[in-house]
Amino acid sequence: MRALWLLGLLALTSLPTLAADNDAEQLARERARAAVMAAETDGNIKHQVLEEPARRFYDWGAVMNKDFEVVAVTPGSDAAQMGIQKGDKVLSVNGKLTNRRELKDVLAQLNELENGAALSVQVQRGKEKSSFSTEVHVKVIPAWRLEIQPKAATAAVDHGQCGRVSVFFTPPQARDLYPAYVNSIDGKGVLRTIDSFELSPGRHTIALHELITDYRLSHRGMGMENAKLLTIDVEPNKVYYMAAKFLPENRFKTYKSQFWEPVMWRVADKACP
Repeated sequence: MRALWLLGLLALTSLPTLAADNDAEQLARERARAAVMAAETDGNIKHQVLEEPARRFYDWGAVMNKDFEVVAVTPGSDAAQMGIQKGDKVLSVNGKLTNRRELKDVLAQLNELENGAALSVQVQRGKEKSSFSTEVHVKVIPAWRLEIQPKAATAAVDHGQCGRVSVFFTPPQARDLYPAYVNSIDGKGVLRTIDSFELSPGRHTIALHELITDYRLSHRGMGMENAKLLTIDVEPNKVYYMAAKFLPENRFKTYKSQFWEPVMWRVADKACP
């Protein structure tokens, strides 16, 4: 018996948290994945449910010491975009002076900023004082729920002659790839919560819905769009990882969801049972 993989990316919410919680989130995800791996090799594993709520965090991108001197700036961050440089001394954040404040309080002030809010910072650079401003870009980690059961939900395939399609592993956002969920396979609807499917070798058409959380899409509506189709040739003992690819150049083309396309971002070897 093999374990059933169920991974549900639920609706996003805005919950205040510190950027450091991102490490805890990643640890929780790795533990969930480890549980799935254990389920594959242990037919007697008990039913388990693991889940975490959606979380939001804001990483300004400038690392400051206790004297509010910038010691590093993350490339591409809000701090870098607004012109903050290593060696700058931060004098105020949105009009509140850093003098006589503790670093943790200033970081908390930054973390509480909402997506799209205005951020202005005054710094001392050499003998000059300069002001910089930007729009805040908050990051959101989707909620997830993992359920492990002792029975597999798979398509009817011959022993040792199957491939898999999967949306379990989080794709690399650095490549504009985001999670998705399978809506149907070869025209037959499937449960959104199932993230891995065994298929017979041959051509199959997968319908995907996107779960893109890129801040550049904050203007889009909340209505459900139609799924998009991706046709793949499945080979035995292979797993094909699906994702939604965000197309930044089409970010304003929300009609018929022209801002994304379904893709296969990874193929790995995995023996059939």
